[in-house]
Amino acid sequence: SYQRFTDCYKRFYQLQPEMTQRIYDKFITQLQTSIWEEISEIKQEGNLEAILNALDKIVEEGKDCKEPAWRPSGIPEEDLRGAMAPYLLQQRDALQRRVQKQEAENRQLADAVLAGRRQVEELQLQVQARQQAWQALHTEQRELVAVLREPE
Repeated sequence: SYQRFTDCYKRFYQLQPEMTQRIYDKFITQLQTSIWEEISEIKQEGNLEAILNALDKIVEEGKDCKEPAWRPSGIPEEDLRGAMAPYLLQQRDALQRRVQKQEAENRQLADAVLAGRRQVEELQLQVQARQQAWQALHTEQRELVAVLREPE
């Protein structure tokens, strides 16, 4: 205030009150200009104008909201639980769906393996049958060759 300014420079004020008023006015003008320049520089450096506009937008959006805004309860465990529980439940559901999908795929693969094993067993039985048939044929062939060689 001008009163405080004159209190600091009493003698000068008493000798030249008009000059003191002009000095005070000049000082205030330069101080205001300097402050505005500093504020502008800070706003530019920190991108504060965009941030403040975003905050204004949030405040405007909040005016339309009828339910009360969330406030911390003062108990960090409860606040964290309240914030994290929906996310964790969502993750659990997603994991359960993935497990169910994987189990269904595993069942399909197990069925395919069992079918493959049955097919291998059938092929082994066919191989055994053909081997036995071949051995029987081979035995008959030897017997036939032996019978044909005897008259000589």
